[in-house]
Amino acid sequence: MNYAQKSRINLLLFSCIERKEPIGSFYSKGTYICKKCGQRVVLDDHTDTLPPCPKCYHTEYRKA
Repeated sequence: MNYAQKSRINLLLFSCIERKEPIGSFYSKGTYICKKCGQRVVLDDHTDTLPPCPKCYHTEYRKA
């Protein structure tokens, strides 16, 4: 299974999880904070998507 296939499967799995700021969606520029560990994720382009938390892989964020 290649990287693109794994990414698609992960997105499908995460899309089934209810969250406040859904990952994989386009959001405005700014900083988002993981609700589980506090890791900050910065979106600096209007085409960026919100990924799973790079530290704990949690999928819920709040806008900073």
